[in-house]
Amino acid sequence: MKKILLTLIMILALSPLAATTRINSGIETSTFYHPSFDLSGNDELLMRSARGTRITLIPVGFYIHEFEFSLNTSLLLVSPSITYNNTRNRAYNGIDIGLGLDFPINNILSTKVNVALGALELGEADQEEAYFLASITPSLDIFKKGATQFSLTLPLNIIYRKQLLATTIGLGIKIDFDWIEQN
Repeated sequence: MKKILLTLIMILALSPLAATTRINSGIETSTFYHPSFDLSGNDELLMRSARGTRITLIPVGFYIHEFEFSLNTSLLLVSPSITYNNTRNRAYNGIDIGLGLDFPINNILSTKVNVALGALELGEADQEEAYFLASITPSLDIFKKGATQFSLTLPLNIIYRKQLLATTIGLGIKIDFDWIEQN
């Protein structure tokens, strides 16, 4: 954690050297389809489907030129899977922290790549597991009001946890708040 904070402080300290520096915060929320694949070989189904919601807070993001480097923390809420043959995957909630890189494609399209480590709690079993998340999130800017930018997102996530690989595809909204801008 000290290395992450030191890196963020260094980015902030060096950012005035860039032609344009912006510091912002944001929030992203999405709802998604959640197919998961059992890697243990114990499940009679290769894939089970669920749905979920992901809420991401971006307490600080540094734009240097057009690239945003951010620290992200997310809450992940996943429903139980569809029941098949009296069996289903349990619901779970997770929280993670990660690093993101957002880069523009053109004036209204951008893509964010994010990696995160987290912990989840499985349903009512009081069982906890660690997980790794990698995501790519294309976004389309829909409008800007003052220092606030609203965008539609299409998050694609891969979540790996003990003996389970899950993917998600969703639809969401992202709101960015610029709080310092200098030229």
